[in-house]
Amino acid sequence: MQEFATALVDKFRPSDVASDKAHVVARIKAVLEEKKKKLGSTGKQFLDALVAYWGAVSDLVQRQEHGAQKEGSSLTWEDGRRVVFQTAMIWKSTTLSAVNFSLKPVRPPNTHHPQWGNM
Repeated sequence: MQEFATALVDKFRPSDVASDKAHVVARIKAVLEEKKKKLGSTGKQFLDALVAYWGAVSDLVQRQEHGAQKEGSSLTWEDGRRVVFQTAMIWKSTTLSAVNFSLKPVRPPNTHHPQWGNM
């Protein structure tokens, strides 16, 4: 998660960003705050929810890393599955949000598939 946040920070260069890689949610929030400046209210609400989602996923990862010591329970297969799945979802959602909110819509190029012809 730290490397993902660093890659976004390096790509989008937000003005006010935490330099400590361990502050993943704050670094992601800095990138998304820059994107919010160009959005309407619905887009801004979505990015706010995405930051909250990052916080929840980060908490899941922390629980996994520390073996659920705080809760006093053992980790299960479901804990691992949840972390992997939710991390993949948050990365995809964040990537699409950062890229799509920064680019103008474009028409996809014509593609040709040997079996189906032009699409």
